[in-house]
Amino acid sequence: MAKYKQSNRASLEARFDFAEDSLARIEGLWDSHLRLATGYDDGEPYLVRLFRKSGTTLDDDLKAIIARGLRRIRRVLSSRQAREVLVEVLEIAEDAEEIAIVMVDPGSPVAGTARRRAKQGRFLTSGSRVAFWSNIKRIAEALALCHSAGIVHGAVSQYTIFSQSDDSVDYRLGGIEACVHIADGSIGESGHLLRTSGAVSFRQDWIDLARVIASILDLDGKNSPSLLTIERRMIDRLANPPQFQLFDGSVVLEELQQIITELGRVGSSSDGELILYPSRGALQSDLPSLSSGTIPATDSVAIAQFVTEDLLSAGVRLVPEDQDNVRILTDLAVYNVKIVSDTVGMIKNAHKRHANDWMLGAKDIINRIHLSRNRASAEQRVQNLGPGVKRWRDFSANVCTSGPVNDEPMWFALILLEAFTLLREQFRLYPVEVLSLPNTEQDVVWLLSRDDAPRDQQRETMKLRPAAEALRRELRYDDGKANWTVSKSSNLATGGERLPELSYEGRDFINGKVAFAFTTNITVPAGQFLYLRPRKDKGADRAIRRRLQNIVAARSNLELLRALDDPTQVAMDEALRAIAAPGAPPADAEMDPSKVEAWTSIVAGRSINVVVGPPGVGKTFLISHLIKSILGQTPDARVLVSAQNHETLIHMEEELRKFLPEESTIVVRVERSRVGEEESTLRRDTVGLLRSIEQVPGIWTMC
Repeated sequence: MAKYKQSNRASLEARFDFAEDSLARIEGLWDSHLRLATGYDDGEPYLVRLFRKSGTTLDDDLKAIIARGLRRIRRVLSSRQAREVLVEVLEIAEDAEEIAIVMVDPGSPVAGTARRRAKQGRFLTSGSRVAFWSNIKRIAEALALCHSAGIVHGAVSQYTIFSQSDDSVDYRLGGIEACVHIADGSIGESGHLLRTSGAVSFRQDWIDLARVIASILDLDGKNSPSLLTIERRMIDRLANPPQFQLFDGSVVLEELQQIITELGRVGSSSDGELILYPSRGALQSDLPSLSSGTIPATDSVAIAQFVTEDLLSAGVRLVPEDQDNVRILTDLAVYNVKIVSDTVGMIKNAHKRHANDWMLGAKDIINRIHLSRNRASAEQRVQNLGPGVKRWRDFSANVCTSGPVNDEPMWFALILLEAFTLLREQFRLYPVEVLSLPNTEQDVVWLLSRDDAPRDQQRETMKLRPAAEALRRELRYDDGKANWTVSKSSNLATGGERLPELSYEGRDFINGKVAFAFTTNITVPAGQFLYLRPRKDKGADRAIRRRLQNIVAARSNLELLRALDDPTQVAMDEALRAIAAPGAPPADAEMDPSKVEAWTSIVAGRSINVVVGPPGVGKTFLISHLIKSILGQTPDARVLVSAQNHETLIHMEEELRKFLPEESTIVVRVERSRVGEEESTLRRDTVGLLRSIEQVPGIWTMC
């Protein structure tokens, strides 16, 4: 290594032939600029940083700062490895006008060439970024060497990183002539030659490097590359270094090597990039569902980033289905892609990956997959990449038969929920014995719990109380209505036999055991071993069949299934929202904050909104005002109001009548209320409407 020396030749112009243009100028307390120069004596190229003298004592301070920095870096530059990645300083020279730091020519600052490369799309493919990250690794090595010697660089930027060629792995870190040692406690903000303001630290060096990476890749530009997840994670970690865990040069170098290895695995620019974009339907419901509700369906940018990271993960495979369709399989999801042109694919739909997803004929994808926002941006991407685009139809040459249809997990969940609801009733069957007691009224039957070891064993497995104890607890809160019946069989289905209606009256001790008295509408012979069970409501079997039919029908309605799973996964179609959407909360309704919040959420356009609250809090009040608002915005809108029972519908009708115009027609299927004999006006209006159209040919009415 050359020895440091000072030269006091009369004029720097006499020693060097300087290039006309400066490479980088830094203004501040110390005004400096870089210039390429050629030595007159030896003809060698040099890089010279020139500081203009002020003619004051500041010049002595400047020389002291430079000398101190060079002393600190001398030990680092003594190794060959350091001279490979750091710009080597040869000497300090000066004349009457300027002070010069003379360095071995490392090329030009990347500030100019890097942005030109990004604008030309040079970093769009993974192959071109292998060289880039290899260069960044060189800068990280340089910083690691400085940090290990206790030296803070303090001025990492595009103006202190040099390269001889755009395509060479030859980045060198300059600016070491202005470095600061951690022991230099007297150095203030103005004491750093190349940094006009801000603190300097090891951590700040890594943050500055992250800014350099983002700037070179032009990440904020219109033609920024779509990075792998591991690349973005590296940039994020450099931009926000962890403060409470080890994050030094060795950690950074290891992670950078992982990036280089992964980019090499994905493929070089000759392998090409696969370009696709999501369909409107997929972006609306399919892709949001992949995040399991962690990302709202309305945040399309975050959803696109989530899917991009999934498509760039390891182990992505492709299954060709026919000449125009392929399936992409990741560890998380399955994407059904339609080939809209040789170079552009469209995600038709997607779902979370299941254990039985078809894998026959799957091929490993070594190409990088880029997800564009829409078809226009996908086509633009194709133009930017040129020959760096991979053809989708290259994968559809060998077509295999597609596998079985995959259902949404929520559909299976509905089936399991219905099955669990039915099976749960199995544990509300209580083995009883019908007692024969003297002087018992004819409409009263006494029942005694009997032992059933197998059933109690099942209950213990399910962590339930024994049947006798469970029955006592359940009857303790019975309301005395005809809630019970008895059957000979323990099957869930009771068939067509007529069963008695039992109403609980009380209990008493008979022969030292607790017996229960029920009134019955049918005589129950004594001495039988029966099963006491809750009495089914009228039409319960029909309701079960109807629910099962609805579950079968929902199998093909993916939006509904995903909305049932998590309403935030599916956004309401904008076209549907425009048809009948409520306006702002009415000022004269005097709604409390909870109702205003619910109203705002509904207006926001979620596919399903659930308003929960005890009786009397104003749920019906809120719904009636929503309907009024919808009809006020769209008078010809049709609104469906559904409820579990007729009493709720009658109550809803009364509320709506308060707000809707008299000429408004409410049509609903409703029967006579069980709580009163008065016929509902809803029913009268329904019958009247049906009778008014019964004369129309081809229409039959049943009232």
